[in-house]
Amino acid sequence: MKYIATAMTAAALSMSFNASAANPSDIAIQVSSNANQAKVQVTEAGHPLKNYPITVEGLHTEHLKTANDGSLTIYNHSSHSQTVKFIVDKDGQTVTKQRFMAHQS
Repeated sequence: MKYIATAMTAAALSMSFNASAANPSDIAIQVSSNANQAKVQVTEAGHPLKNYPITVEGLHTEHLKTANDGSLTIYNHSSHSQTVKFIVDKDGQTVTKQRFMAHQS
């Protein structure tokens, strides 16, 4: 009986920990780019991360926030094409996506 109670307690703790902690796979960054524009969508378990900080690293590093729908649109106004990295950090778990962006003609 004591063994069953211990096993049930361990299982309950394990399930509550898993339910409260976001896995890196729960956080997703989708990026679509066209010419000098990139639209970013940030979700957690399929739901938009509203007004959430996102770091954009290119020629310069910018700290921005997503809109109410979890999206962010950026433009490359420089005279150089560049690879841009989008970084989201949630509870110490980092998710990163990179995209090539053309320059504005």
